[in-house]
Parts: sequence; structure tokens; C-alpha cells
Amino acid sequence: MALAENALHHNQSDSALAYAKRVLEVLNQHRKPEDVAEADWERKRNTELGRAYWIAGVIQGDKALYADANRNLRFALPLISGNQAMLGPALFYLGVANYQLGVMTFNKAQVLEGAKYSEQSAAIPGAYAEQAWKNAQLIKAAADKIR
Repeated sequence: MALAENALHHNQSDSALAYAKRVLEVLNQHRKPEDVAEADWERKRNTELGRAYWIAGVIQGDKALYADANRNLRFALPLISGNQAMLGPALFYLGVANYQLGVMTFNKAQVLEGAKYSEQSAAIPGAYAEQAWKNAQLIKAAADKIR
């Protein structure tokens, strides 16, 4: 996880994505270590899973890998729910991903879901708020044109 964080901090998105995927693979395959209390293990595992899903999803959203971003960010949401700094970008990229996937498949409900996520992102103060609000308005207008 430290390698994924460091790569993300240094704008090395391909490396960060690879490390995040490795963390997800390891945490989803391994059981609790015997010398760690169950509650401690679950808390640590959920924290690391949330961060790894978030890193993967945000990078995939930025790289226009919408299906992967949608999947990973949906896994991340319940695990990062108390972290506003992570929620803003996660909801932003979920909005973009759902809009794009909805447009590609002519799925109005998914396009509107993109608007919902964009509105939620806009409500969180931060770097994504203004663009998320603009996206929500544009997505709603686009949804009106889909049958």
C-alpha cells in the first residue's frame, strides 16, 4: 500500500494502479493473521481495501476506463464513507463513469445515476466540487435527450 500511495503522490499513475491492484489481490485472498484480533484485522483490512479500490478507481476514471472505475469506486464507497477528501473524487469519477457508460448503452437510468453522483460530489467542498456541479447540469440535459 505504501508503494501505491508513493506512486500516486508522485503522479506515477500506472505504477500506483498496478500496486493498488496487487493490494486488492492480496487482501481479497488472504485470511486474518493468527496473532491479530479479529476486530483489528477487519478495521485494517477495510481501510486498506477502501484506499486501494479508491486509488484504482480514480486512476481508471482519469484514464477513461469507465467500467473498471465504476466497479472499483462502488466497492470503495462504503469503505471510505467517512473520508470527505476521498469521497469527493470518488463520486466525481463515478458520475463521469456512469454518464459515459449510460450514453454508450443508451441507458437513461445510468446516465441519471451519473448526475446523482456528480451532485453528491459537488456538495463536498474541494477541488472537484465546481466541475462536478457543471457535470451534473450537463448530464441532466443529456439525459433529457435519451428516450
